[in-house]
Amino acid sequence: MDVFVSGLVLSFVLGGFAVSAQTLLAERFGSRLGGMLVALPSTSLVSFFFIGWAHSPEFAAQAASFAPASSVACIVFILLFVRLSEKLGAIVSLFCSLVAWLALSLGFIAFGFVDPVLAHALFFTCFFVALFLLRKVGEEKARFRFSFKQLLFRAVFAGAVIAFAVFVSKSGGPLLGGAFAMFPAAFSSSILILARSSGLKFARAASKGMFAGLVPLVFFALAVSFAYPALGLYAGTVASYFVALVVAVIVYKTGESKIFSRLH
Repeated sequence: MDVFVSGLVLSFVLGGFAVSAQTLLAERFGSRLGGMLVALPSTSLVSFFFIGWAHSPEFAAQAASFAPASSVACIVFILLFVRLSEKLGAIVSLFCSLVAWLALSLGFIAFGFVDPVLAHALFFTCFFVALFLLRKVGEEKARFRFSFKQLLFRAVFAGAVIAFAVFVSKSGGPLLGGAFAMFPAAFSSSILILARSSGLKFARAASKGMFAGLVPLVFFALAVSFAYPALGLYAGTVASYFVALVVAVIVYKTGESKIFSRLH
């Protein structure tokens, strides 16, 4: 089997399983911690790995340089969903948010917005502004247990979205690859599933928690850009994910004691 085709199959299986497991954790631990768990590297982890597998670790590292700009688009995606969903419902709001993500990401690509200092500065500025705008969105607890068929639906839906992201990143060059490696597959699939299973209110609250998860995602991509050329594909992936986990713990602890408590 061709390397790229086998990569698509593996990304479908592994990506779908990862997103399904993260969504279960979101319901078990509540919307704040759960939302951050959902946003931990899954789409980006699988995508960057298989971009590196299909091309080279250096190519994947170059793709990862676009992650901060693409994460700004993810902030807009989540903010729009939370703002629009109360009036338009989950499906329409999700569609509008994805269109906005795509338009903003393509705009960044067209302008070649890859300067690391400016991109990270823009990301953290947008992050805190969005967090302030959503300060009144409170935490919710889930009230649902999933059947095997529903879990299978999660895996198939999320895996298909992630495999598509890997497919698009194949022929579009490193910038487009980096953009779609950060495609909000975990966000969109989890939001849709959580809205159907636990209600729109819980999905909106979990979306707020996903903002905190964007910070580990950005640091994961930053680590990839350094670790892949230095350590190779496998060791670089492990090292980068470890960085994301450490940052996630720091962000969660800081958010619990300072950020979230002051903004509520």
